[in-house]
Amino acid sequence: METNEIIDYYLEAVKLRDIQRYGIWDKKFRNNVAEHCLMLIILADKLIQHYRLNLDFKKVVRYIYLHDWGEIGMSKDICAPAKIKDRALKKEHERIVAHTSLSIFGLSKDIQIYDDLNNLKDDEARFVSAIDKLECPLFIIKHGLDNIIASAYKSGEFKNKAFKSAQEVIDFETNYPQRAIDIYPPIKDFAEAIMERLKTQVSKISS
Repeated sequence: METNEIIDYYLEAVKLRDIQRYGIWDKKFRNNVAEHCLMLIILADKLIQHYRLNLDFKKVVRYIYLHDWGEIGMSKDICAPAKIKDRALKKEHERIVAHTSLSIFGLSKDIQIYDDLNNLKDDEARFVSAIDKLECPLFIIKHGLDNIIASAYKSGEFKNKAFKSAQEVIDFETNYPQRAIDIYPPIKDFAEAIMERLKTQVSKISS
């Protein structure tokens, strides 16, 4: 890449800061895609060290910052994954956007990396896909599941469009880390620890 192309590439990447995640939640319980990527890198670094995972950290980082590249094309907040209709169509749309964006800069290697991740080609891809499933539950632990559920009530009525009830939110978020285990079993202990933290928060809500 030429110098000016790197500048333009950076300006393209900055768009990741403009996309807010968890669009179904109150604004105070959201982060943007760029923040999400940074937190995944921090999480990956510590998990690789702690579990002594034989992974290429450089490849892991590249997978992380490219994994949501297709969301650059979104003009609205990203919905939670629970009730998205035509999810396969959404993923295909993201793939087309990512390919188109990266093609502008002739980055065929990055396109291949993006596809390798989505096809779970190697352990690094499976690891990144797994921890991607954990960042949201960790975000919930930080803010408190009770606070997030409370924000879904307006005038005493549950108005979260992605879920039918508060219990459905609780069930979904509490069990979601299991998906990470299914994708990359070596982080099973960590995912289960997250589920236990969430269950502790649920018990506080119930009491």
